[in-house]
Amino acid sequence: MLQIEEALGFVSDIQRSWMYAVFLGMKPEVFGHEKGTEATAEAIKKVRSDWSVSEEEQKCKDLMKKLSKKLEGKSFLCGESPTIADCDLIPTLNRMMSGGVDFVPKECLDAFPVVTAYVARFMALPAVVKYYESLK
Repeated sequence: MLQIEEALGFVSDIQRSWMYAVFLGMKPEVFGHEKGTEATAEAIKKVRSDWSVSEEEQKCKDLMKKLSKKLEGKSFLCGESPTIADCDLIPTLNRMMSGGVDFVPKECLDAFPVVTAYVARFMALPAVVKYYESLK
């Protein structure tokens, strides 16, 4: 069983990998790109596509395979009850699958049914359902 510290470290690995793809579109100048240019738009498209869908450079694939393996035989990262590690990871996975990040298809994690079932399980927790209903 994963320990909470190990789980949080793994969550950080996923978030760091995803962060560049997201933040490049938000603040390209921080990464040496000029905001609003066609070259920057192409760089954003390449980074996000490579991260999520490119067969040659799919950074997402290896991380999701590892996540699937870590989830085998249990409902959440550290066992049968959610922990802070799950609370930290689920928003990142939800964002990946939202369809709201240009060039990252909402089906980007469909090849990882263990991961998508994990997200669905977490999102079905009564406290999580109640929270999202309160936002309506």
